Amino acid sequence: MKYKKKVVFLATSNFSVNIFYLPQMKKLSDNGFEIELICGAGTLNQQVLSIVSEVYVIRNLKRNFSGWHDIFALIAVIKSLKKSKPDITIYATPKAAIIGALASWVLKINFRVYQIWGIRWQNFSGLARFLVKSADLIAVKLSTNVIVVSNSVLRYLENNMDVSKMQVLGNGSTAGINTDIFYIGNKRKFKSENIILGYSGRIAKDKGIEDLLGVFEKLSSDRDISLEIIGNLDLEDLISEDAMLKIENNSKIKWIKFLDQKELAERMRHWQAQIFLSKREGLGNVILEAGACGIPTFCWDTLGTKDAIPDFAKFFLIDIYNDSMLIQRINKYLSQPFSTVEKQDYSNWYINNFNQKMVLESFYKYIKALEAK
Repeated sequence: MKYKKKVVFLATSNFSVNIFYLPQMKKLSDNGFEIELICGAGTLNQQVLSIVSEVYVIRNLKRNFSGWHDIFALIAVIKSLKKSKPDITIYATPKAAIIGALASWVLKINFRVYQIWGIRWQNFSGLARFLVKSADLIAVKLSTNVIVVSNSVLRYLENNMDVSKMQVLGNGSTAGINTDIFYIGNKRKFKSENIILGYSGRIAKDKGIEDLLGVFEKLSSDRDISLEIIGNLDLEDLISEDAMLKIENNSKIKWIKFLDQKELAERMRHWQAQIFLSKREGLGNVILEAGACGIPTFCWDTLGTKDAIPDFAKFFLIDIYNDSMLIQRINKYLSQPFSTVEKQDYSNWYINNFNQKMVLESFYKYIKALEAK
């Protein structure tokens, strides 16, 4: 019997596994790799469980840095990897990366792949920036290979560390767009008296939720308009109590804690636009998904998001924290939204540049090349 190469994915968050790792795991599994998973506590998608041959749940493996918990987590990860004996380890985010890189390096695992999905220390200052950036530098140093999610993130890293082992695959993205789910489809005619704006993502301070609520209050004071917020509350990056009350008590805001991808796509097709004011983003997969549905996203012009907006649609990129420009442009767009032809052109750009089959094929070939070494 031919020996299967074993890949262990490591993550702190079950959300990251269910959304970003799942397509990668399936692609590798379908092409003959054995897949195992090390992750923190949380509910895993049933499809993930059907793909992986072993799951090691480590309760101390949390998203935020947390002193002794991280030391205990590192020890547990080393023990799990020692038992697993993988050929390749794959990890992402600063926390999972530093623990995964250290553990893999200690055990001399041949290929240690760090996927940089964003730069967490980008907006930090002082000691916090120094510590998180140092952890990232160590993770990069100890990894044999580094995949970067977007070109603007890679350019930023060039000014902060050695990028000789880093590479953006294709046009970037981790999982791309599932174009069997996210597409224009049949959407009702735009009606100015029934305007729906949307947001999809974690309910987290870092995602700009409080900025979103402030902007929506100003927009809804002049228009009959509603806002759909789709995503779970991030308990490790809590928004303010006041913001939470606005979400729960404003009759013009509908909060949906979870939708599967098919339901999300259907919701997106009924939005007039998405507002996504994340302060730190690697690329912004929900921007890509909404775009494939023909729905534009208004977002701050920052790392990652600038890669997710086509050159012919820079109107939707807003100078960061410029609320007046944002509100002015949203109102202008709502008064004259995309025509059918413009919507199709917009959707085509996303599908041509970030369709999931293309993104995953690039990822598979990259990992396959490691296997051949």
